[in-house]
Amino acid sequence: MQVPNPVQHYSSLAAPSEEVYEVIVAGGGMASLSAAVLLARKGLKVLVLERNYLPGGCASSYWRKGYVFESGATTLVGLGDGMPLQRVMDEADIRFDARMLEVPMDVFLPDGQKITRHAHFERWKEEASSVFGDRRQAGFWDLCMKVSRFVWSSSGRYPFFPIQQWRDLPSLLPQFRLSDAPMLRFAFSTVQEALQEFGLHRNEAFCRFVDQQLLITAQNTRSEVNMLFGATALCYTNFPNYYVPGGMISMVKAFTDALLRDGGSLALKSGITGIAYRDNTWVVQTDTGEFRAKRLVSGLPLNNLVELLEDDSMQRSLMPGQMRAEQLNSALQLGLVYKSEGAANEALHHQVHQSTSGSIFFSESAPNDHLRAPEGYRVGSVSTHARTLGLSDVNKQKWAEQSIALLEKRGLLNSAHLIYSHVSEPSDWAAWTGRAWGFVGGYPQFRHIKPWQMMGANPLKNLYLCGDSVYPGQGIPGVALSGRNAALRVLRHWKP
Repeated sequence: MQVPNPVQHYSSLAAPSEEVYEVIVAGGGMASLSAAVLLARKGLKVLVLERNYLPGGCASSYWRKGYVFESGATTLVGLGDGMPLQRVMDEADIRFDARMLEVPMDVFLPDGQKITRHAHFERWKEEASSVFGDRRQAGFWDLCMKVSRFVWSSSGRYPFFPIQQWRDLPSLLPQFRLSDAPMLRFAFSTVQEALQEFGLHRNEAFCRFVDQQLLITAQNTRSEVNMLFGATALCYTNFPNYYVPGGMISMVKAFTDALLRDGGSLALKSGITGIAYRDNTWVVQTDTGEFRAKRLVSGLPLNNLVELLEDDSMQRSLMPGQMRAEQLNSALQLGLVYKSEGAANEALHHQVHQSTSGSIFFSESAPNDHLRAPEGYRVGSVSTHARTLGLSDVNKQKWAEQSIALLEKRGLLNSAHLIYSHVSEPSDWAAWTGRAWGFVGGYPQFRHIKPWQMMGANPLKNLYLCGDSVYPGQGIPGVALSGRNAALRVLRHWKP
């Protein structure tokens, strides 16, 4: 059985036939695609420009040696009533195959003890209390869940937060609920302070566990991550988690198909080389030509966008929102192909804590997903945080060998069944995504940066920002939400 190559679907994609559009969307990641499909659905003439040969950015997949590997994101949250990705899909009439996971994740502590991150909230609280030996865990997790539910519910009700113009205020006030007010204090406190409130800050094993879980989504640890989003990061396994057959590219395909269905255009291998604003029109230079539009939605990381802008004053106005290379994270990633012999692991996703510091995250394709690997084989992805390009000095082959040995030690992999592997490092991430210094995972959360201090969705006239470097929330739900918010602002300002 031959595994389909995702590239084939886009090989016959027609090049843009026009030079002038109503909206240009820079970048083809999930934030950009979320904005683009919503705008196209409303009838606007939209062009998406993507430098790579496949759309999706860090939430895509690629074909190599006859197998489909994930290019970044391996877990999917955000579907279900009121969830951000579901909102975008419902409003743009998008559907794709997503299968709910019974066990979202297993976590292995340094001593080898396994923790099952049960989706059922009460079971998870019991598990946490039994493993970490403190009944006060229940109160901490109840608070995390309460805050998480507030974040998810309020994210759809406040699309124009943070307020940038007085005319945003009338749209926010009718959505305000008295129960929202007490939640605001968690934007000013950290996860560490919540742990102190419940007397859990002295439980070293639990604090280490919290740090490693936060790093997956918030890109930082308990002393820096504010409780508003830290709670959401810690509870994401207690909301429906899904697996996408065929890889994340199947989800991306559903979005690009919807874009084209509704009259939008997608230009691949069209890297942006310069952006100018002239005569109230955005002029975007690319490898394949020049395009113009009255409005520009950028899903590019802020660091990249600033470098592309022609106008010095525009650059200066956006620079305060940038982060430096040493503040960001890149990654090491190991792609694996192995025979699916013996009993399959209960979970598809595993976080394995190392004895010294840090952890690795191991995701597997489903045993019956023959869109990613032929029958009898499976594809795996191992990743860990690394310093960004120019700062990282890790020996990638040594890291790969150590990771395989650790997975085998925890009973997650049999090295005798391995048939292929390849390693990606910060330079590969820079080449694949085009992101400055090969950073991935979004801007980390820092305690001195409150949600409303992130770069707003509409900082300059007719420029709208989305993506994981300008919105206080990460992962697919966060970027989909940021894309929706950018699209709503465009539509609000739109005058045919």
